[in-house]
Amino acid sequence: MFNGARYYGWPSSFIVVNKTTEFLDEAKKVETENIFYLVKNDWKINFTASKMGRFGISSSATFNLITNYLFYLLIAYLITNRKIYHLLKYLMNKKSGVIIVIILILAGLGFMNLNKKPKTSAPPQISTDKKEQNFLLEGFPIDKVPLFKLKEVSSNKIFINTDPKNTSNFDESNFAYFNVVFYSEASQEEFLNYYKNLFESEIVDGFKPDDMVKGKIGEYKVSAAHYGSDNTGYIQVHLPNYQDDSLNKYFIDFPNILSVNPTLVEHEKSHGLLNQKGGEIEYTKYFTVIDSGDQNNDGKDDVDEFLGLETEYKNQFQNKPEYSFNEESGTMKWQEGEYKSTVSISRDHGRIYLMLRKGMGE
Repeated sequence: MFNGARYYGWPSSFIVVNKTTEFLDEAKKVETENIFYLVKNDWKINFTASKMGRFGISSSATFNLITNYLFYLLIAYLITNRKIYHLLKYLMNKKSGVIIVIILILAGLGFMNLNKKPKTSAPPQISTDKKEQNFLLEGFPIDKVPLFKLKEVSSNKIFINTDPKNTSNFDESNFAYFNVVFYSEASQEEFLNYYKNLFESEIVDGFKPDDMVKGKIGEYKVSAAHYGSDNTGYIQVHLPNYQDDSLNKYFIDFPNILSVNPTLVEHEKSHGLLNQKGGEIEYTKYFTVIDSGDQNNDGKDDVDEFLGLETEYKNQFQNKPEYSFNEESGTMKWQEGEYKSTVSISRDHGRIYLMLRKGMGE
């Protein structure tokens, strides 16, 4: 985002005409266009002093207006005072006096011009306060991938996926990425244009969706989506190496709840922070189930691996606090220490899903 501002008021400013826009050319119009054009094209007028004031001294618009008024009174007094009048008349009759008066006039004009000089700047894009930063994982590159017009972070997770049947938003297998869901004050058009302009290079596939843009920012591949039906933005920041040792820190505290089973192959794990119920920490995994098939060629599956896993988990967790099992959905829930634990046995997907959540303060 870029900000163009022109301050009015002499010798100190108390009115500003400004606009914050994602386009540099629009912000630079403050340097060339008159005030009537700016106001007509949605630039705002505010009773505000320059934030740094003159000579770096902070000031308020009200204070500047009062001091300007006192300054004008002083000038009026000096002009109408007869002694000052005779002094100026005497100086004007001297060559050196004329030079001094001209210098004073030019200095005053320069002082006034300095005050009105328009400014174009690029303000920081990160609008996260400390509360919102609590829901961003350490290591998320917020400095390179800002959250545009952030209102509230909903969740931030990191995923590592090694499922050969899965490909990323960039048609790659074996990948790791940060995923952020957040509420933005930007419209869909503003949101997508911002990230498109932020990319060092845009990545365009054969089919370009209307609700997503993709590109590169430094070492990262980034996708930004906004589906238009609400004010939710979705950011994925794909890391250059899914096997990077620095990713281990996110899973070092992953509870060892499901025992190793030769029928299961782990394909994805995630760790995240959720902005709900006062803040939650989440861990997830999913496994594919190896089907032994029909080894005796009798036309029937030899082993029902899902039934075996269901029986195993029932025996393992049925005595845990808050245990429940939904036969229809295959969802098993219980309390494992500080974690609310859920296992979903999905025959349709050929997978076992594990989800663990606890409060951030626990």
